[in-house]
Amino acid sequence: MKRKNSFELRSLIPFIWMFKDQWKSICIGLILAMVTIAASIGLLGLSGWFLSATAIAGFTALGIKNFNFYTPAAGVRFLAVLRTAGRYGERVVTHDATLKLLSQIRIWLWQRLQPLSFQQLLSLKRGDILSRLLTDINTLDQLYLRLLTPFISFILLVLGGGLALSIWMPLFAGYLVACMLLLGLLLPWFGFVLSKSSAIDELVAKNDYRNSLLEYCSYQIEFKLYSRLHSCQEQLLEIESKIYKAQAQLVRNQAVIQGSLFILHGALVVTALYVTASASLNGEIASPIVAMVVLAIMAVMELLMPVALSSQYLSACSLAASRINELTESAATTQFGDHDIAAKTGSLVIENLSIGYDQQDVLQHFDLNVEHGKSVAIIGHSGCGKTSLLSGICRLIEFRKGDIKLDGINIVEYSERALRQSITLIEQQPQIFSATLKDNLMIALADGEEVDDSILEKVLLKVELAYLLEQQGLNLWVGDGGRQLSGGELRRLSFARALLRDAQLILLDEPTEGLDIVTEQKMMNLMLDIFSENTLIIVTHRVEHLHKLDRVISIN
Repeated sequence: MKRKNSFELRSLIPFIWMFKDQWKSICIGLILAMVTIAASIGLLGLSGWFLSATAIAGFTALGIKNFNFYTPAAGVRFLAVLRTAGRYGERVVTHDATLKLLSQIRIWLWQRLQPLSFQQLLSLKRGDILSRLLTDINTLDQLYLRLLTPFISFILLVLGGGLALSIWMPLFAGYLVACMLLLGLLLPWFGFVLSKSSAIDELVAKNDYRNSLLEYCSYQIEFKLYSRLHSCQEQLLEIESKIYKAQAQLVRNQAVIQGSLFILHGALVVTALYVTASASLNGEIASPIVAMVVLAIMAVMELLMPVALSSQYLSACSLAASRINELTESAATTQFGDHDIAAKTGSLVIENLSIGYDQQDVLQHFDLNVEHGKSVAIIGHSGCGKTSLLSGICRLIEFRKGDIKLDGINIVEYSERALRQSITLIEQQPQIFSATLKDNLMIALADGEEVDDSILEKVLLKVELAYLLEQQGLNLWVGDGGRQLSGGELRRLSFARALLRDAQLILLDEPTEGLDIVTEQKMMNLMLDIFSENTLIIVTHRVEHLHKLDRVISIN
């Protein structure tokens, strides 16, 4: 897929709309964030008023006697506790909402990818998909935590603070609110312009690093055989240096933004000190109000800082959203029918079938008629279309012309669910997940289908894997790719899945590849035994056991 490094802010709209599903948590988190910052500002402002009022009251014996120490002191303690509790609650709620949103985005993305055909998915590099599922989606957590929450909190608190200040100084409150809102708009814009290139460079470099690292780990043996390890390592180091360079630039930009904020905020504090002090000298406000207003404006730095830095990753969020949307733009090319009943027999009729990729056919004018319960071997030289034939029968790839009928019904008329329930394809390298033995068996069942553990144990017994239950039972951890199991055990585990699915047509792609002679013989006998009541089509280049099958078809 062509890399896309340009971005559009409107790419974020679909993900912002997803917020509605978590609106309660988002609103609670926003309220807690505002309460926390308001408590911080109020704490400093009240403390300034309390200390100033206490000092003034202490000048006279009557003043100190009549001064109420308890209410302001209780207010200070309350705001201190409120700030601590609010910060903790805000972190818990906002991060919980963010993690749920990221999970929702991943589920949404998988739902969009699932209808795509096998041919469409082949055009996507697995490292690129992994980067978009991890790096790009994780980047979107900035959208709520660092963009929307600080900005909305800033707007509401500035308006609320201005309304409170208008009780004593309405004109100054209006000017202060205008200046604060202006800062709240200019600083994010400045941060966005300053950091958009660096944020994009960091995101792209991280994706490149993940792709290169996945390739390096996956093909390390091949790289070593062809003396490519050193060059691959150098490539990783080069990409890593790009990440550090982009991050260093982001830190420098952040320092510039913070420095600008300190200068502007300092000017705002000095102006507030001058205006309030003048008002106090003119008798317009009480002297303790001066300290309260000035210290409260000093505390506003906690409100301004997140807003100033909020847009630093806006470009990266937009690019990540664009890359995720790009994955979902492709429409499914495979259209299934309305026949929603699984095939009752595995009888298969193929007429004049042609399958190809791009402009080249790998299989032309192929005919096959298999009765239910028969076993057929498909042989032929490498690249003649044996595996493509199995994929075409399953509709993992689309055939160009011809007809395939299963149980007398054209396969294009089956619904996807019915077709998947009618056919089981066991690939040369069966996919085993890093999970328990039970989990790897249950993956064969349809959505919502449940079976007792006793059924799973019987299936394992039938494929001669009952000994795996001796220690941990169905909770045995098989490891990533089934690394705890041998090659023969992996094949038999895939057979157990096929038995659980109980499909009428079983397709096997090189089921004995990589096995020794003794294991191969046992595996072939096992297949013919457990699938004796199903229609069995085996693609193989081994000829030692072909006499055990009903028919042998050679593709030239």
